[in-house]
Amino acid sequence: MKGLEGNQSRLEEILSRREYQIYYEDNRGLLEILWDAISGWINDLLAEIFDSFVPGSGVGNTIVVIIVACIIAAIITGIFFSVRYFARKKHSKHTLLHTTREMEWRYTEHLKEAERLAQLQQYKLATRHQFLALLLLLHERKQLEAKLWKTNWDYYDELKKADSQLAEGFYEAATFFERVMYGEQEVIDSDFHHVKEKVNHWIMKIEQQAAAQKAGDNG
Repeated sequence: MKGLEGNQSRLEEILSRREYQIYYEDNRGLLEILWDAISGWINDLLAEIFDSFVPGSGVGNTIVVIIVACIIAAIITGIFFSVRYFARKKHSKHTLLHTTREMEWRYTEHLKEAERLAQLQQYKLATRHQFLALLLLLHERKQLEAKLWKTNWDYYDELKKADSQLAEGFYEAATFFERVMYGEQEVIDSDFHHVKEKVNHWIMKIEQQAAAQKAGDNG
């Protein structure tokens, strides 16, 4: 009897050693545990839907990997567009047009006002009128519809449907415009001329497109 108890004690001692405990421990990393849980769930789901599906087979494992890759891609895409949406939302409180009178001006009048204000070194207001000229030219050409409640990002989304290249140019100019207008730093001469250069570039392209279209219609 004592011999049996002694053998049992030695067996318990052996089993309590680290090398035996390791065997029973789950040594998988977090990613492995997560992968096993997700792949196991997908395997079970596919096995329920398709009678011919064999979990753990070569084809089955390939299908599971493809499904998991698609899920990860969808999550990354969702995060990207969510970040982009909230980044825009942060700036969406700024509307470009403040009064209906500003909409009644032609874009050329805004360009003249921008130059007048720049000569008075009122660069912030000059920058605003310079950008308004681009907006109202697009409105005149019916490439977007100017409204008091719309933000630059509303106009950008609207332009994408009509002309993706012009939309990207507008986006670049609008991004710089908002940084200048609503940033903490003072608007200086170089800021105004940077916006002016971008705006004039796109005004010239829009006018050239309109002239070419008119010539084509007349021809």
